[in-house]
Amino acid sequence: MPLGEGVVIDPFMGSGSTVAAAEAVGVCCIGIERNLEYYEMSHTAIPKLIALETPKQQIQDLQLTLW
Repeated sequence: MPLGEGVVIDPFMGSGSTVAAAEAVGVCCIGIERNLEYYEMSHTAIPKLIALETPKQQIQDLQLTLW
């Protein structure tokens, strides 16, 4: 599968940082959390994390090495 395509699945979502990061860069993500406290935390945290500004240059400078 080409990089940047597909869906990220986070079966232990916790506070939602993986979901927020995926959404912030335009990748679909499904998060699953069975603990109500973590779910409630993620429900509040994800929109705030997505809204954070990240300089595009930093993202473009990242390189992924696949082994």
